Amino acid sequence: MRNRLILLTTFLLFISFFGCKKDEVSTTPLLLNSETTSFLESVYFTDINTGYAVGSNSKGTMKGIILKTINAGKTWTEIPFTVNNQFITILTSIYFTSSDIGYAVGWTGTIIKTVDAGNTWSPLSSGTMNDLHSIYFTSADIGYAVGNGGSMIKTADAGKTWTTVSYGTSHSYPNLTSIYLLNSNSGIAVGGSGVMLKTIDPVYSGGFTWVEYSGLNSNELPGHLSSVQFVDANTGFAVGGSDNAGTVLKTIDGGKSWSIVLNKEYNMLFSVYFTSPDNGYAVGQAGIIIKTVDGGNSWEKIPSGTDSNLNSVFFAGANSGYIVGGNGIILKLQN
Repeated sequence: MRNRLILLTTFLLFISFFGCKKDEVSTTPLLLNSETTSFLESVYFTDINTGYAVGSNSKGTMKGIILKTINAGKTWTEIPFTVNNQFITILTSIYFTSSDIGYAVGWTGTIIKTVDAGNTWSPLSSGTMNDLHSIYFTSADIGYAVGNGGSMIKTADAGKTWTTVSYGTSHSYPNLTSIYLLNSNSGIAVGGSGVMLKTIDPVYSGGFTWVEYSGLNSNELPGHLSSVQFVDANTGFAVGGSDNAGTVLKTIDGGKSWSIVLNKEYNMLFSVYFTSPDNGYAVGQAGIIIKTVDGGNSWEKIPSGTDSNLNSVFFAGANSGYIVGGNGIILKLQN
């Protein structure tokens, strides 16, 4: 009998240990000291220790800000930069193609680049004055940025030159807020009025053909889509919402069709990040953080400890996530 009890106890401990491995990230975010009250809009880590956050300066100068950490968020240092003496240089999105080379975009067509791990930044000529909201690269050379007025620009030479992407149609699209490229032949962009653009064959004028396509009825689309991310070639998520209500869309066929997995719950969502097909997080309005451990079928709210808008979430590893937002808020999710 005693041996049976020992075996049963061992079995239960085994199940308990491995049962909690599915989602090891803490449900209590750690508030980090950014030493700023700036409005932070985007966060990106190049490794487990080195990360960057960008946004707008808190001093009312309409100037952007870049923060860098080299110790997993324990401390952050502001990196100075200039953009051709422009007054409005608010930054909205950041992306690195390697540990040294990175890009940030922002208002009035601002694009800046670093080649020394963010220590110095140089302005690039984007060819547009429209505000840019998202940047993504498929390789060291090929990248895209999207923004107001349906703006989409592309570089094929690591940012030296940028060209306007033609949709192959005269239709005018609303503001685009997020772009994600699955590979050199497939991408998704989302934005205002719930617009969702997808690349299709054939190639148009030396680039993708982008068409509006979601597979949803017009009355099903949220008022706004803020962020899109894929976890593999087929599985992707887009978040947004309308009237202070959050929406999560999911695709399992590479963006050919989408279904609503969360609608009119919580607050509007601004950013989404999945670490695996099952485990994902979304953040947004008034400090909302929600997570799923079953591929988006169900979501639960995580107390954030703030009512500031949370604008971006990024994971440096499966068990180390960062969230940035208003009032200089930087939160860390860890195991």
